[in-house]
Amino acid sequence: MSHSRSVLAIGFSCALLLTTAACGSLLGGGGFSGSMGKDFDQFDFGSLTSPKDMARFLVVNVGDRVFFEKNSSRIKISARDIVEQQVKFLNKNPSATITIEGHCDERGTREYNLALGLRRATALRDAMVASGMDASRIQVASYGKERPVAGCSRERCWKVNRRSVVVINGAS
Repeated sequence: MSHSRSVLAIGFSCALLLTTAACGSLLGGGGFSGSMGKDFDQFDFGSLTSPKDMARFLVVNVGDRVFFEKNSSRIKISARDIVEQQVKFLNKNPSATITIEGHCDERGTREYNLALGLRRATALRDAMVASGMDASRIQVASYGKERPVAGCSRERCWKVNRRSVVVINGAS
């Protein structure tokens, strides 16, 4: 049994390595390693020719979501850095427009969660505008509790479902 676990672990490690390498080659070619950190100045954004490429770069290198506390639309101090990096990335790609989706956990009524999701998306939009993003490039939408990413009735699932997500328009 331990031999089969070893083989499975090696296979998983290889798959992870190949996935990381594929993301790196899709997102920039020439020397892009898949982890930009916070310095975008050295990256050739001209290589991100489609909304799909921009969306992948955002997810892998910046982060496309901000998480919230229960019943809150206040952006946590710990998320401010992510917001600033999202704005920095989007300002390097001035043709990109975005939709910010607001999401909630499963608790509460549909109406309450739709309103809370909209407040969350609006809070992120306002923070992005305050950090230098042009408001005309941002749309907001709420999905309330209709699109969970985790489907259990426990805090660990509720925590990841309470979010706003930046979506590059036109990405598939």
